[in-house]
Amino acid sequence: SPTLLPAMCIQVVQSGDTLLDLIFRCGYDSLDRMLLDTILEMNNMNSAAELVIGQEVMIPWPAPDTMPTPGPTFTSTPIPTATSTPTITPTAEVLCIVFVTGSNAVNLRAQPSIASSLVFSVPLGGQLEVLGQAISPDDGLVWYRVRTFVEDSVVVGWVRADVVTQLTSAPCPEFE
Repeated sequence: SPTLLPAMCIQVVQSGDTLLDLIFRCGYDSLDRMLLDTILEMNNMNSAAELVIGQEVMIPWPAPDTMPTPGPTFTSTPIPTATSTPTITPTAEVLCIVFVTGSNAVNLRAQPSIASSLVFSVPLGGQLEVLGQAISPDDGLVWYRVRTFVEDSVVVGWVRADVVTQLTSAPCPEFE
C-alpha cells in the first residue's frame, strides 16, 4: 500500500489569521474567485469572515505548475534527435469533482458494488475526479467511477455517490 500524502493542506486558524493568510501558507501566491468558492464550500462556510480561532480549514494543494519555485533553476539545452511521431493517448473526461468530507475515509472499490474488492481508502479531505456513473445491481444506488492521485500514481475505482460531497459550483450531472 503506498504512503499517502495529504490530499488537502489543513490549516488551523490562529488569532489574526485571514483566509488569505491560510492559502498563502499552503503555497498559493494569489486568490481567485473559483479557489475561494471551493474552499468555502469544502469547509461548509458562506463567507471568509466565518473563520474561528482553532478551526481546521481544508485547502486544496496548488497544482505543481503553479507553486512558487525556490530560486533559479538551471537546465541544459538538449541536442535534437530524431523521434517517431507521437500517438495521442485519450484522457478520460472529468464530469465533476467530489470530496471526502464525512467523518471517515471512503473506500474505492474495483466495481460498483460493496461486495467488490477494496482498491484504496481515500482519507478525509481527499479529492476525487468523477469519470463516470453507474447504478449498482446489488443495491440500486448511484456509484461514481473516480480517479485520484497518490504520490506518483493514479488510482481509479468506484465509490458510492452518497458518501462523497459534490462541489456545487461544478455539480455532477444527473444519472441518465
